[in-house]
Amino acid sequence: MNDRDIANALLALEKSLTSGLNIAAWEASNDALHQDLMNMLQDSHQAARRIYNFMFAQGWYPIDVEDQAKVDEAFSQFDQKLKGELPPQGMLQ
Repeated sequence: MNDRDIANALLALEKSLTSGLNIAAWEASNDALHQDLMNMLQDSHQAARRIYNFMFAQGWYPIDVEDQAKVDEAFSQFDQKLKGELPPQGMLQ
């Protein structure tokens, strides 16, 4: 295993850990446990971000630059879908 493989494995592990912690935090009925899980979740997000930044700096996680029109279109589609799924204004308390 080279450094890139290790970084990929660590990032995949952190993503999986974050997902599991998120579910555990949702389902925790004890306030102290919930807070501990939320702290762990934040730590996991921060670790994943550090790994991502390291991989990006090495050129192992490139990001394609998208033109603004496509970004705006994707945002508009997401916004419309979200508005269609939310209850009407005033229905939530």
